[in-house]
Amino acid sequence: MISLFKNLVSSENDAKKYHLRSYYEMLEIAFSKDYELNKNFLKSIQKEFNISEHEHEVIMETIISSNENLSLNVLNILEKMEFLSMMNNSMYDDCTIEIFFLKKVLQEEFDKLSSELFKLLEKMYSNHEVEFDSCKRAFKYFNNDVVGLSPKMYDFMSNATVSHLKKIHNELYNTSKITIDHNLENIIKLIEYDNKHINISALIAVKNYEFESKDVLKMFLVDEDDDLKSLVNKIIRQSDEVTSYEKIAYLSKVPLFASLSFDELYNLAKKSNVVEYEVNQEIISQGDRANNLYILLSGEVEIIKNNEKINELHSSDYFGEIAIVAKTKRTATVRAINDVVTLVFSEKAFNEIINNYPNISVQIMKEMTKRLLQNTA
Repeated sequence: MISLFKNLVSSENDAKKYHLRSYYEMLEIAFSKDYELNKNFLKSIQKEFNISEHEHEVIMETIISSNENLSLNVLNILEKMEFLSMMNNSMYDDCTIEIFFLKKVLQEEFDKLSSELFKLLEKMYSNHEVEFDSCKRAFKYFNNDVVGLSPKMYDFMSNATVSHLKKIHNELYNTSKITIDHNLENIIKLIEYDNKHINISALIAVKNYEFESKDVLKMFLVDEDDDLKSLVNKIIRQSDEVTSYEKIAYLSKVPLFASLSFDELYNLAKKSNVVEYEVNQEIISQGDRANNLYILLSGEVEIIKNNEKINELHSSDYFGEIAIVAKTKRTATVRAINDVVTLVFSEKAFNEIINNYPNISVQIMKEMTKRLLQNTA
């Protein structure tokens, strides 16, 4: 491929040769330093150096073909995406919070890789923006539309890249039903996978399974992350404590926090405390000062206003936000119907959540309006 560039330069005068070599060197440095190549910037440089579209394509093709790292990076990302999509699709949904969270993390990490992939591909094939626009939407787990691959992509990409893209695309839009009801084999693979978020979510899921060899867990006991070590020790000892990382699995199931990433959920989890209540115990009382937000991890509670039951709440529901936001006393009593486990956020922590995450603030306002309308109907 270097010969293509040499042929391009050989027939030109000295001034043109200088422009072509300067443009080539500039792009080569940009790739080696992993700089982002903005399309408008490229167009302006092309114009300044008087580089035609054909000359640009020859130069880009020469750089890409001579830079093994670029192709290897693309294939490495594609292999990871293919693995994660296969794992997600082969995971039987047993309706537990743990598997729900594991699949959410797999999809989140897949989307990160997808974003990384297309930044790289767009830099390598900067003249094919139209083809990539639709393709980027096709390679996102949280895209609800079925988007096909542009056949034009096959003309300028390597066979290996196209082959991986096709496989991943098929996995993303695979609607076949999973018949297996045992996820342990897949979970063990994900515990050993080279990604901390996936490791943690797989560890949270594995505690629900009986397995003999726990040697795979011991490598995490030397980790510097104390919360990770606490999770592993819980699995080994089979204790009942709720660890910080388990809190994020519960929070991920709460509609209020559904849009938050792993790290954002972890930051929230660190602000909360686990509090348990017995049958018939009052959690909050109508007329009391508001000081906490409660998330139900397990159990059911009844909402009582003026001695009349008006509602019931279940796992992943929350309560206590109205009085904090409105700066009023508690508008209702909440009583445990059975044994209840809650995550509790202090008023200070709740206000930090609202200030740091505007989307959550909007969602809370919508929920408050809905509940107030129900209570006054």
